[in-house]
Amino acid sequence: MVPLTGPYAGYGQTILDGAMLAAEGANRDGLTMDLAVYDTKADNVVAARQAVLLSEAGADLVVGPLLSDVAATVAAALSCSRTPLIVPAATQADFPGLSPVCFQLSTNVVAIGRGMAQYAVTHRGMKTLAVIAPATLDEMTMAEAFADEARRLGAWVPAVEKFRPGETDFGPYLTDLKNAILGSQPDSSVYITLAGDTLDRMEVPVSLDGLFIPATATS
Repeated sequence: MVPLTGPYAGYGQTILDGAMLAAEGANRDGLTMDLAVYDTKADNVVAARQAVLLSEAGADLVVGPLLSDVAATVAAALSCSRTPLIVPAATQADFPGLSPVCFQLSTNVVAIGRGMAQYAVTHRGMKTLAVIAPATLDEMTMAEAFADEARRLGAWVPAVEKFRPGETDFGPYLTDLKNAILGSQPDSSVYITLAGDTLDRMEVPVSLDGLFIPATATS
């Protein structure tokens, strides 16, 4: 059960190709494996109906869907059945809990965020961290998990900034981050350096041990 039409068709075809190779290998090893292919169209209702029909027809297991929200709907639809659901690529956390027979193969985004925070704080010794992330579900979930875990480990995380996908000007986000680091002093505050020079608020240098950006090059 993967999207074979629409914007996610390329990803769905890749999963289908892998499943077909696995089936061929199993059949060569003496097992009997027949694949029934369903196009979910990345649609929650379509996928849920397909899953229920497969379960009622006695399918041994269901592989898919691709997207986390569609997988969550299918997991809920199968929650009262005994048909296992193997979700190969979805990364959102917690949806396997909707069904006792739902199994998630990809590491979920919450685990990734926590793991990155543990690496930064425990292994790299970083004590001051900030996050800039695209305002999309998976990336923001990962960003919040990172910030929560870093704080739990004793690091200071002054801000989690989010930007619109496709953004090219990060100046405002860096300004907001700098203001978060400096605190709530009025904009008219001035600072005097060791050399006796006067700096206004935005000229004051700030530093962080690390900056977490859970984004791809196309974000």
